[in-house]
Amino acid sequence: MKLKKVKTTDVHLGLLETKEKGLLQKIDRKTDYFDYTFWIRGNDELKLNIKQNITVKPEGGEYFSPLLRPHWNENGKEFDLNDLNKEDVWLDLGGHIGLFAVRMLTQFPKIERVISYEPFKNNVEFAELNLEANGVQDRCEMIEAAVTPQKQGPIDFYLAWDSGKHSVLEIRGREKVTVPTVDINAALEGVTAIKMDIEGAEYEIIKAIEDWSNIRIALVEYHFHYKALSEGREEKFREIINIFRKNFDDVYVYPAVEKTKTWITHFAGVKRG
Repeated sequence: MKLKKVKTTDVHLGLLETKEKGLLQKIDRKTDYFDYTFWIRGNDELKLNIKQNITVKPEGGEYFSPLLRPHWNENGKEFDLNDLNKEDVWLDLGGHIGLFAVRMLTQFPKIERVISYEPFKNNVEFAELNLEANGVQDRCEMIEAAVTPQKQGPIDFYLAWDSGKHSVLEIRGREKVTVPTVDINAALEGVTAIKMDIEGAEYEIIKAIEDWSNIRIALVEYHFHYKALSEGREEKFREIINIFRKNFDDVYVYPAVEKTKTWITHFAGVKRG
């Protein structure tokens, strides 16, 4: 999985521009559960995204991490990773370049489909390419839009140096583009499972969900370091975890993580039966 050396990596580039600049790179990654092919724009996307999410062992990866720690669950219940291999419709919030969707649809073939929202057009182009490269394009719908707490028109979207860290939150000094939106409760129609990695927007989105009754599992990356979540850090995080406690049988979360200096944490909610 060696990368050729390139002079620059611009994660804002679209697929055509990446090809024209000679930056398009193919990565083959063998794991215990699938042999993957990914197309990326350079070294940063390999180091910061593929290596974190496409692990050799089937239980690896940041999104699965809380599920496999029974001591994080107040009920002490162990989670069987095979419980992810069910006929779910996953809502993938923060689709990026398709890594989560590709992994779920290959590692867990019983999953019916993934509906993946990614606001940045250039990321969507790479996601579609990666879905096709791994033969799961027919089971994933990529939607070029940001998910918002309520219905609204286009919004500003702030681009980061890492293609997986773009955000709807206003961040000084970042380039911005305008993106379309879909409200969360419309996006949830027909969905039975959620993965959420939306760079600081998760607090408002979780609060805005009106009906959790059809959601059997939810995986969340929570970002304490954004100003919107660092102000009132402990109260806001407890508010979100209480929503999960109300709607799931088991909640996997690092104890008192809101009191630590952690910048990012992962937690999960699971319904039994």
